[in-house]
Amino acid sequence: MTKNKANRWQFSLRAFLIAAVLLGASPWVVQRYRKWRSANLWENLEAAKSEREQVVQLWRQAYLQSKSFSDVSSRTHEQAARQEYSTARNRVVLAKKQLDEFYGVDGIKELRIVDRNGEKVLVPYKRMP
Repeated sequence: MTKNKANRWQFSLRAFLIAAVLLGASPWVVQRYRKWRSANLWENLEAAKSEREQVVQLWRQAYLQSKSFSDVSSRTHEQAARQEYSTARNRVVLAKKQLDEFYGVDGIKELRIVDRNGEKVLVPYKRMP
């Protein structure tokens, strides 16, 4: 690529970015990112909760089996299931912490679900001054 073409491309990119800022594309991009990030955090929380529920079922089965049979292998199986549950529970706590950081300390308590064109969206409560 010659120097003239590179400068022309650089100038057109710069002009495009300036036009995007002046026309208001940056708030749209920020809004889309926040919406994507919010959905991603909620999906992570739901996935962590479902994993935790599956693991707790496995732990219950292992616990009942260790109580029925008093051999060492069933006890070690129960201990491994307990450790797996602890890990899954920590993932849920981490996902909740990430949501708290995204929305603020008490941000989740200050949100409500609104139905916009068939899509459920979280919006903050409007406070009176």
